[in-house]
Amino acid sequence: MGGQSALKVIVGETLRNLPSFIVLLLILALVIGIRMELNKTEVYDALRNELTGNPEFKDYVKENPRITYITAEILTASQQTPFFRDAKIGQWLLEYPSGFSAIYDSKTDTVVNKVKVETGPGDLLTKFTANEAYSVYAGIQPQVIKILPENLAALQGQISGLNEQNIGQYILSYPDRVIIYEYGNDTVVLDAPLQQALPQDFSQKLMAHNEIKPFAAQNPQIAIIDDALAQQIRTLDPTIGDAASVGLYALQYPTHLVIYDYATDTITAVIALQNGN
Repeated sequence: MGGQSALKVIVGETLRNLPSFIVLLLILALVIGIRMELNKTEVYDALRNELTGNPEFKDYVKENPRITYITAEILTASQQTPFFRDAKIGQWLLEYPSGFSAIYDSKTDTVVNKVKVETGPGDLLTKFTANEAYSVYAGIQPQVIKILPENLAALQGQISGLNEQNIGQYILSYPDRVIIYEYGNDTVVLDAPLQQALPQDFSQKLMAHNEIKPFAAQNPQIAIIDDALAQQIRTLDPTIGDAASVGLYALQYPTHLVIYDYATDTITAVIALQNGN
């Protein structure tokens, strides 16, 4: 089977969601987004010649990246994530084990965006989520990026206001917000919620459900469920099954997590959070 037709088969058979980002992604991360993850080995073989000939990837030729075909659904779900600002349908998200991630256009052999991720200390997330205001993120894996001199310029194009004083701090990209965290003194430097693009009648349809009435005065954090988020929800409720399927909406209130299927106008699950009253 030729390279192009092989890719079509892979795309058709291996749909998957994008992690709450990538970069901030990430992230996705996100990188809370909906992803279509492809068989790494076969797709990498199809792209190998192009990637190995591009100097942007010369330090990663021995690694097999996780490869995601960027679809309209991914762009819609990640449009608030700066890393995807210039991404287009048909391009590729490449995530390497060493922490390098890039959006690659195989038609023009160009890198649309890139970032080098350095994960933090082992207790980074434990320390961060020990803060009461962020305890709801305990057990959720964000995209983690350490701000370094070599990636500062790229990150400045994605996060307004970054400067040399942020070097050494960490970007934590959750499905609903991007946080810049100073590990040394346990301080949140930036907390920027990511607003999802919702259908015009989303709130009207949602609020018509009796299950939502107890939360009518509250402002939830909203994310489209991707594979990573679905897995996290299943850790909260192992019996939830398809009620937390990819593509549905997750609305996090202070005490409850609500899963909403906009297409069928159905509340599929209401989960009490452990830290709820």
